[in-house]
Amino acid sequence: MTLLRIEGLVVRHGLLTAVREVDLTVASGEVVALVGANGAGKSTLLHAVAGSLPVARGRVLLGGTDVTAVPAHQRVRAGISLVPEGRLLFPGLSVLENLLVGVPARSRRGADEASALPRGGWDVERVLDAFPLLARLRDRPAGLLSGGEQQATAIGRALVADPALLLLDEVSLGLSPAAVDVVYASLEAVLAGGVGVVLVEQDIERALRTATRVVCLLEGRVTRDVAREHADREEITRAYFGTGTEVAS
Repeated sequence: MTLLRIEGLVVRHGLLTAVREVDLTVASGEVVALVGANGAGKSTLLHAVAGSLPVARGRVLLGGTDVTAVPAHQRVRAGISLVPEGRLLFPGLSVLENLLVGVPARSRRGADEASALPRGGWDVERVLDAFPLLARLRDRPAGLLSGGEQQATAIGRALVADPALLLLDEVSLGLSPAAVDVVYASLEAVLAGGVGVVLVEQDIERALRTATRVVCLLEGRVTRDVAREHADREEITRAYFGTGTEVAS
């Protein structure tokens, strides 16, 4: 089923138009990688879907329901979870306490909302099972974690809300290659679990290995939207930098 549908989305930062007439769909269980240079509009698009940025024009539909005007905290209950760039953990709280921050939104959701969209059945216990690294660190303050450990904690916190759609913003930003490998290894259970995922990733090779579709953004517009099996690295690179590429129809 179509989990997320974005129609003609325009998002502005003051006088700057950051996202321009974007159309995009994400199916349940699909992993869509958003790639593009800095300033392409990737993070802005994720925040507009999550409800933390207002939309100037266009619509965001979740499971066919228009959520464009729905506040961010209600979108969490409806099934959208965002892992923001920079993690934004509570450094004085333990890993377990940071995970528990995501629980109330899940527990307050009504029975009709809980059954409306396919979800992965995530809770704190399942997150700790899927992320053995977090189970070992459950009592350590988040402020004492490495970058990779903090990223895994942020992903786990988003998962305990049991989302239908998980938005991951700049998963590998600022991490060593070894830490990125650890984070992606932890993500395997998530990516295989039926949850729809939109992943912002600047590493084209990683995006091509992980995603089922790759979408390129350039100056706020989609310049390429292609299934992984049809994706050519050279073509994606041209779309990434806007060289020899036409805007996708």
